[in-house]
Amino acid sequence: MTDEATGASQIQLEGSPEADEPLRESVRRSLVPRWLVTLRTQVFTGLAVTGLLLFSGLTALVTGGLTADLDLATTQAVQGSACRGSGR
Repeated sequence: MTDEATGASQIQLEGSPEADEPLRESVRRSLVPRWLVTLRTQVFTGLAVTGLLLFSGLTALVTGGLTADLDLATTQAVQGSACRGSGR
């Protein structure tokens, strides 16, 4: 946008009402009740935190070498059952 009198360009700031209007309009048109949005957000956040904690815990165990014996035993069991099933 340019000001026709001065030729200077006008900058639309993020916090201006014009910039926020599309967001406000989409919120007004939302067909999902607010309580459901809140519940959905809380459930998603809880699942994301749970996944992060589980992944962090497994990473710590693997990095420390605490899963090596279990990993080896599981791999041998899976490979042993696959060989027995194939007729070898």
